[in-house]
Parts: sequence; structure tokens; C-alpha cells
Amino acid sequence: MRETLGWGLRLFVIHLFFIFIVWLASYFPGLDLLFSLTYLWVIWQAGVRIGHQPVRWELKTLLAGIVAQSPGFFLTVANIKYYWGTGIVSGDYTFAFELWHTPALPWLSLFSFPVYDGFKSYFLALFLLSPLYLALLLMAGYRARRWTETSPREGLKQA
Repeated sequence: MRETLGWGLRLFVIHLFFIFIVWLASYFPGLDLLFSLTYLWVIWQAGVRIGHQPVRWELKTLLAGIVAQSPGFFLTVANIKYYWGTGIVSGDYTFAFELWHTPALPWLSLFSFPVYDGFKSYFLALFLLSPLYLALLLMAGYRARRWTETSPREGLKQA
């Protein structure tokens, strides 16, 4: 459990680092996309490393991702409740929600999202980013396990 929490905190710090890096890079055209792609690669590599765990790697990956993205999940729920009309969310929560997803915003800026009855539909994409983060970690872990099981190099080591 401590190792899983350690992975979650590492991923959390990496996310905070890339919020700052992508924000700074946004002043230079194209550089923000490069750092956003680098962020995805770093997350993929973390999922691969967690996927190499011998016992219950799926649970470890899922819990580490939930720890790392807990602010994103909290802000997603708070903003969804606001748009449903059942919650009270100020503009600060909306700003924090967008700030949390800064590493993915360069990719969202490539698309045009319409506005329906005052609802900004790009928020729908933001609502999906934290679960997509978990999916990316799990896909990397599955890929690492599959590669390890079918790798010819592993067979040579055992022989």
C-alpha cells in the first residue's frame, strides 16, 4: 500500500510540474503541444513501471491514478453538480478545474467547441480527462504485462 501511495504522490507531483511547464510553454507556439505530448509519454512510462509489479498491479495502478488525480475528480464532481443546478460552485472552482487540466489544454485548443444555452461544451472534454488519465495508466500497464509475457528476451533469460 505504501508503494502505491508513493506512486500516486509521484504522479501528483509530476502533474503539478507539467501544469507549470505547459503554462510557461504556452507562450511559444507549438512548444505547449510538445510538452503536453511529453506529459503523456511520462504518464505512459509510469504506467509501464507500475505494470511490472508482480502482484495486483491493476489495483496498484488504479489506486495510484486515483491518488494523483483526486483534485481532478473532486473538481469534476463539483462542476458537474454546478451545471446540474444542485451545487454551489464559484468561478474559483471553475478556474481551478481548468488549471488542473492544463497539461491537456493544448490538445483541446486544436478543436472548436460550441456553446449550448450558456454551457461551454469543452467542459465535457474536461470532465473526461481524469478518467482518461486512469485509462492511459491502465493501458500502459496492460501493454507492459503483455509485452513481458510475449517477449522473446524473457524466454531466453529463463532457458
